[in-house]
Amino acid sequence: MASAFFRFGMLVAALSCLLVHVNAIKSSGCGKPLAKGIRTGQTGSSNKLSITSNGVMRSYLLHIPNGYVPTNAHGLIFSFHGRTATGAQ
Repeated sequence: MASAFFRFGMLVAALSCLLVHVNAIKSSGCGKPLAKGIRTGQTGSSNKLSITSNGVMRSYLLHIPNGYVPTNAHGLIFSFHGRTATGAQ
């Protein structure tokens, strides 16, 4: 059952990515260079960043592929860990 549920979730995610890519609209940020210290790279070369939310420091990874072009619209994908997991898992 979990396997079928997982496959369905992956299908929904893949279709969502396709729709976002097809309907990508440039934002006001398009054309601006990456912020200082942010780099592009291959798999495993994400930027380790943090943000304070409601007084709690939260960490996250930001991955920008090598093919990123600031003047082109790009899709955005969020990947969240489970409620009982941690980002390290």
